[in-house]
Amino acid sequence: MRLRTPRAAAPCRAVAELSASSLTLFALGACAAVGGSAPRERLGPPAGALASDVPATSDGASTDAGVGPAGQSRPLVHGTFTTRAIARRTQGATDVDLWAFLSADVGDPEGGLRGATRRTPWSARFVGRLHADVDGDDGDQFDGLDDRNDGSVVGRVYDAWAAWRSDDEDIALVRLGRQSEAATPVFLVWDGVRVESRPLGDANVVLGAYGGASTHQFESSNDGDRLFGLWAEGRPWRGGSVRLDYVHAEDERAIGAFEDDLFGLSVRHRFDRAWRAAAAFTTLGSDARDLDADATWTSADGRSSVRGTYYELFETQSANPLEFDTFSETLFDWFPFRRAGLLGWTMLGERWRLEGGIDARDVDDEDDEGRFNRDVRRLHVTVSADDLLGAGTTVAVTGDDWQSDARDVQSLGATVTAPVGPRADVSVGTYYAAYEVDLVLGTEREDVRTWFASWTLDRAEDVSFDTAYAFQDTEFGEFHTVRVTLRWRF
Repeated sequence: MRLRTPRAAAPCRAVAELSASSLTLFALGACAAVGGSAPRERLGPPAGALASDVPATSDGASTDAGVGPAGQSRPLVHGTFTTRAIARRTQGATDVDLWAFLSADVGDPEGGLRGATRRTPWSARFVGRLHADVDGDDGDQFDGLDDRNDGSVVGRVYDAWAAWRSDDEDIALVRLGRQSEAATPVFLVWDGVRVESRPLGDANVVLGAYGGASTHQFESSNDGDRLFGLWAEGRPWRGGSVRLDYVHAEDERAIGAFEDDLFGLSVRHRFDRAWRAAAAFTTLGSDARDLDADATWTSADGRSSVRGTYYELFETQSANPLEFDTFSETLFDWFPFRRAGLLGWTMLGERWRLEGGIDARDVDDEDDEGRFNRDVRRLHVTVSADDLLGAGTTVAVTGDDWQSDARDVQSLGATVTAPVGPRADVSVGTYYAAYEVDLVLGTEREDVRTWFASWTLDRAEDVSFDTAYAFQDTEFGEFHTVRVTLRWRF
């Protein structure tokens, strides 16, 4: 049976954090994410429309490598293989690209190799992708970072490691190879080692250390690039957790050598079944860097929820080690700003759903406002209904009010989704965004009206296929995009 979720009037647009980039949060279009909110501008895995430069590692894999859904046995080697073709066209330029993503686990990376009658401490993971520029065109507006390499096929490896885990020893985990880490204050990728202790004491404190050669995917050489770090995480009180981080990074680039230390403190607490909150604070060297906080309330019956978020960058970020500041070399300084968001939703009866919220982003100094760094506010309300046009259908309509120095726009968007047989869905719709980031190219577009259609088919539990078309009418021209994706879960 296909599980349906009421959809906002626009598909949820992944907002490109692109690590330290200050890309606008309002690339969301008209998406009012179900039970969520605008993502953080904190450093994180570089997002992409293709899930391109940090693919998901296990695509919903069970935490037990020997047991799958409903108690079914899982194979020793399991993961996801995805192929995708994207064709784009605008005035005077076309582009055709092929992508292949592989995410494979051997055993259970969280707990060794488990089966019905055995458990061994070893596990492994591989995550990588290939990108082929089919038409070979270069020098046009569809060029991406891969097009700067010699040859039309580019491969990248994000994870390639083996791990040993024990429940009995003081050292609970040793991991060797290329590995990535998102639990740290900034997203890290390195070739080296990670060591982790078992939980210690009444507070279940876990100690960890890691280090090795930094992995900078788009640099021609990683000579002189290294990092290491320490962390401690525990649960000193009921319902709460605290994590302390220290990261040291060194980075040699053409414009100079950079070296700095990042300190992080994060606190999470669940007050009761309804309320939970989290906050994270970092310093770079001796200067306060940023603050990230959120709080969520969910009703006891799960039919209503409200979430508030706040982020602030305190100091201008200039060129630093790449782990701490990804884009100053190309986008120049990242100026201080603050962002706040509030999103709420509730079910009205069994078929109707109401969502609404506000997102606000303010640059401290109006003279620093520019591309990827906007003062903008967005109010949005979405009404959606299930089974309105027949069994299995979802209809959603969104109204937006965009406010910025450059524009004052009110817009409407809508999505209609309907089943086509027992294993297929079709969706059509439109949405508007005052500012939107092209997640593949890392460019910003303004005054964007998008029309889209998609068809998704689950051929079996482990094979799915989807195709989508989007037409964008922007301030700078019209864009056509066709995407075809085949995904195999093994």
